[in-house]
Amino acid sequence: MKFSPIKFLLAFTVICAFSAVSFAQDSENVYPSDRKLKIIEMPLPRIPDEIRSMSIQGNIVVRVTFLSNNEIGDVQPIRDFPYITEVVVEAAKKIIFEPEIKNGIATTITKTVQYTFDWGNGWQNALNKSAKILKKPDEEISNDTSEKDTESCLVFLYVELLDTKKIGKIEPYENYCKDKNFEKRAIELARKIEFEPALREGKAVTSFDLINFSFQRIRQISDDSDDDDY
Repeated sequence: MKFSPIKFLLAFTVICAFSAVSFAQDSENVYPSDRKLKIIEMPLPRIPDEIRSMSIQGNIVVRVTFLSNNEIGDVQPIRDFPYITEVVVEAAKKIIFEPEIKNGIATTITKTVQYTFDWGNGWQNALNKSAKILKKPDEEISNDTSEKDTESCLVFLYVELLDTKKIGKIEPYENYCKDKNFEKRAIELARKIEFEPALREGKAVTSFDLINFSFQRIRQISDDSDDDDY
């Protein structure tokens, strides 16, 4: 059998190419690509009994050490607030995450994490938020009547804000205008609301919100007139 330099060269090239691919795959398994810290779950703090009746809101920032072994290390508040700081630290220690990787090695890092307390919506954070209304159409005021002839009235609706950024069910809650036409108009306007859906552990979820619309109606004249003759 004659030795063929061309066949040998082709075979050697194929073997080298296959070895290069295998080495790249092995290297990828041993040294994964670098990545930033990824927070997977971020439990909300409990609401202390002491603040349930308080109309307070604000942001609480804590400095959290994310250890390379997937555990939470030191948690230090940037500023102390009565009743609130303790529950925020407690919640931060329950964060579930994937550590940051640098040069193929899991790395310990420290980052600030923010929690927001809203007296109307409770606790919120980056992964858990209430729906946010971006645009709510307003009822146009008719030019047929003057301000002296009209008065404001409100219609309240329960509106389903779907995780698909669409409006779902709409149910009347309270009609202070005492007129079904205003209620129908409010429902029409509610269907045009633009919003960001609520988040639970970073995923969009469906929620309900109580939304009101203001209208101008003809001012009601009181019947308590005094007809006595003098």
